[in-house]
Amino acid sequence: MSKKTSVLASAVLAAVLFPLLTACGGDSDSASANTKTGAKSGSNADAGSGSVDEKQEQRVKDNDAYENLLTDCMKKAGFEYTPTLGDIYAPSTAFAAISGADYELAKKYRQKYGFGGSYASLVYPNDGELKSAGATEESPNAAYQASLTESQKDAYMVARSGKDWATDNGRPKGCEGSARAEVYGSDADVDAKEKAEQEADKANELKLNGDSELVELAQTYASCLTKEGMEPSNTQPTAIGDELRLNGGGGAAAAGGPAAVGEEKSVDEAKSLLTKEIETALKDLECGKAFRAAYFPKFKENPTYGGGSGGVG
Repeated sequence: MSKKTSVLASAVLAAVLFPLLTACGGDSDSASANTKTGAKSGSNADAGSGSVDEKQEQRVKDNDAYENLLTDCMKKAGFEYTPTLGDIYAPSTAFAAISGADYELAKKYRQKYGFGGSYASLVYPNDGELKSAGATEESPNAAYQASLTESQKDAYMVARSGKDWATDNGRPKGCEGSARAEVYGSDADVDAKEKAEQEADKANELKLNGDSELVELAQTYASCLTKEGMEPSNTQPTAIGDELRLNGGGGAAAAGGPAAVGEEKSVDEAKSLLTKEIETALKDLECGKAFRAAYFPKFKENPTYGGGSGGVG
C-alpha cells in the first residue's frame, strides 16, 4: 500500500496538513478515510498541477464521493458505516501554529508547549489545545467494529476489503475497491496519478530549494541558529524550518530540543526539559521569522511534501 504524506507526517504535524496520496485498504478505519489519490479528478498530465487550495478542494470532493459510495455498499452488505466527510485535514489553530507560518500564533503556542512534543504531553496530559495538534479521537466505525463478535468482524472486513483483507497486496477490494474504482479509477489510473504527483512534488521541491531569496534567508536563519548553539544539519529551504522541531539539529538536544522517540521521563523531569525546549523553540521562531514570512506564500503555490517546512504550511 503506497502512502505519501506531508511531514506533517512529522512528529506533530503531521498529516499531514497537505497529504497527497494514500491508497486505501487494510483493517483500520483510517485506511479508507484517507484514500486521496483522485485518479478520476483530472487527467494524469494535470495530476501534479495546482496550488494547495486547488488540490485540497478536489481532494475533499473526491473523498466525499468515495465515503458515500462505501457507506451505501456496506449498508447493502448488512453493516453500519459512518462516512468521514468534509475537509478531514483541516488544521486546528494549534496545528497551524506549530509550523511558524503564523508568527503570532506560533509564539503563543511555543511559549507554553515548546515544539509540542512528548515533554508537553507529559506536563499537560489533558490539554485540549495540545491534543488537537496531533491526536485523533476514535472513529465511529472503529467503535462499531469493536462491538462486533469475532465472526462478525471477519464478515465486516470481507465486505469492506475483500476476502483476502488480512493478506492482500495493498490493493483494496470489496466495498473499498468498488468505491475506489468508481471515484479514482483503475489501479493503472491510480498508479499514473501517483507518479505524476511525485514528479510534481519533486519539481516543486527543486524550485523552492533553488529560489535565491529563500536560499539567502535560509542561510541567515541557519547562521542565527548556529550562534545560539543549535546548528541545523539541513539548511535547504524545504527543510530548515523543521530541523529543530523534528530532528534536534546539532546542539538542540542539550538545549532542550524535542524528546527522543521512546524516551521515558517523569512529570518533574518533563517540566524541566520542557522549560529548556520552550527556550529553544522561541529562539528557532525568532531566527526563522523572516525566512518563514517569505517561504510559506511560495510553498502554498508550489507545494511539496518531501520533508521539512514544506509539510507544515
